[in-house]
Amino acid sequence: MSGVIGMDLMKDIISAVLWTGYVENVEKPLSLLIIAPPEHGKSQLVSSFRYNRGVIYISDVTMYGLATKITARQNSRELVNHIIIPDLLNPFSRAKSVVASFISFLNALTEEGIFKVKTGALEVDVPMHCGVIACLTEDHWKKYQKKWTDIGFQSRFIPLTYQYSRSMVMKIFDQILGAEPVTEDINLAFPLEKKKVGLLPELHKKLEPYAISIAKPAGLEGIRLFRDFGIMAKGIALRSGRDSVTENDIDSIVSFIDYINYNFKMLR
Repeated sequence: MSGVIGMDLMKDIISAVLWTGYVENVEKPLSLLIIAPPEHGKSQLVSSFRYNRGVIYISDVTMYGLATKITARQNSRELVNHIIIPDLLNPFSRAKSVVASFISFLNALTEEGIFKVKTGALEVDVPMHCGVIACLTEDHWKKYQKKWTDIGFQSRFIPLTYQYSRSMVMKIFDQILGAEPVTEDINLAFPLEKKKVGLLPELHKKLEPYAISIAKPAGLEGIRLFRDFGIMAKGIALRSGRDSVTENDIDSIVSFIDYINYNFKMLR
C-alpha cells in the first residue's frame, strides 16, 4: 500500500517546492509550512520525500545539531537544498533560549543565508542557504502565529493548510484495514546541476492578486509570497524539463491556491 489516499495535490505542491532547489537564478529555495489538525498525515506526507538528493530529513533538532548536519554534508561536497522537519513541535519543546536561537537560525537560513555560526563548541564558516519544509498542528500554529508574524518568521514560509472531510476520514479507515504499512517513497528526477529558468514579468504579474489576498489574513502584505510564487513557477517549469515558465505553470500554481492559504479547506 502506498501513501495516504487523497493527498496527490499536497505531494504535487511539495514536489514543486523541492524543485526550486535546482533553479539557479532565484534568491533561495522555497520553504513550506504544512499546517493541519492532528492525525492528518502531515509527517507521513513529508517523509515520502526524505531520500531525495539535496534533502536533510531530521525529526528533533537544535540550531547546533542542524548546523552540524548541514556542515557535514557540505564538507563532503553534497548539495543541501532543503531541510525537512516532520514535526516542528519537537524542536519547539525545548528551553526558551534554545527555541529562540533555533528560530533565529531558521529565519536567516531560509532568507538571506548564514555565513558564519559560532555557538559553544561549534564554529562554522561554510555558507548555508536552504529551504525548510516543516509540519505543525493547527492549534500550535495559532499559538505562535502573532509572534512569528512580528519577527518576520511566518512570511519566510509558503503556507499549506488542509483538513479532512468526513468522507475522507472514512476512506482512510478503509485504507488501513488489515493494519498494513501505508508508506511511500517519492524519488524526484533532479538534474545534476542547477539550471536557469526564465519568467516573463507579465506571467509573474498574474500571481500578484493571489499573493496579496492570501497574505492579508496573516497581517502580511504578500511581497515575499509574490516573489515566492515566481520561484515556484520556475521550479514547476524545470520539473517539466523547460527553461522558461509558461502559462501552464502559472495555472498549476493557481490550482494550488485552495490550499496555499490559512483557510484549512477540506480534502475530500
